[in-house]
Amino acid sequence: TKSVPQGDLRLEQFSQSLNESALLKFLNLTLKFEADQIVLRLDPIEERHRGGSTGDSVNGAVVAAVCDIAVGATMG
Repeated sequence: TKSVPQGDLRLEQFSQSLNESALLKFLNLTLKFEADQIVLRLDPIEERHRGGSTGDSVNGAVVAAVCDIAVGATMG
């Protein structure tokens, strides 16, 4: 069996705890640490995520929340 480096295990546990949070669940957002980057996925995009004059784009507040979560996760 391949052992998981301790740092990777902590990141895995940290991302799992974030993904189980009420905020990420409400946003349909998942967070994953990959190599030297954080991957955030908003899926599915629902009507409550939409905004703008045409309604086809993701609301700026949702985009700001995603950016805030990404920056905050780097501090974890």
